[in-house]
Amino acid sequence: MLKKIILVTVLGLGAGGAYIGWRYPSVIRDIIKGPANTVSVQDDGPDMALPDTAAFRQDTAEWASDTMGQTTDTLGRYGCTVSSVANAISNVTGTPISPKQLNEKLGQVGGYTSRGWLIWGKVAEATDGAVQITVHDEPTHEGIAACMADGGYPVVKIKLGGVIPHWVLLVGLKDGEYIMRDPLVGAPDDPAIPVSVRGKTIYSLRCLSKA
Repeated sequence: MLKKIILVTVLGLGAGGAYIGWRYPSVIRDIIKGPANTVSVQDDGPDMALPDTAAFRQDTAEWASDTMGQTTDTLGRYGCTVSSVANAISNVTGTPISPKQLNEKLGQVGGYTSRGWLIWGKVAEATDGAVQITVHDEPTHEGIAACMADGGYPVVKIKLGGVIPHWVLLVGLKDGEYIMRDPLVGAPDDPAIPVSVRGKTIYSLRCLSKA
């Protein structure tokens, strides 16, 4: 029954869903199996806000057609991770770095897999050691809180429509819910938005902090 539901959901996404299933079969495996542990986008911790000065979008015309690594995948379609990391780096260092600039630097240091996926361990090298990435085996509220308490920025994976993996940047906690910068939503001057606008669950956690 679950597999039938998954199939109907993916087919309901139209050609885009079919493309995702063919191009990235691991996405479908992830949907069926699910991660070992997840956390809700709600948390009962106190309100807090990180400095929030960068809001680059992945689909900005200046770099939307730029490809990642040795693939034909573009920032406009698949650059949510790079764009969220660029926003985090800009906030942590105080020096803006656009998705275009970060993408180019990652390309120079071999920062992508053959599929065009970000190699997290290469982010520090791409920034000349200005930042570091802590990869968490599983997302936890404690891990998110510790990251933000130390001045770091949690980059987390949610799923759009409960199906399509999408990386966003957490920039605080307000009224019992994480708030974020989504690289596909809003303008730079818009305020951060609740994560629940786009997803209900956090599936993965990376903490980007100053080295």
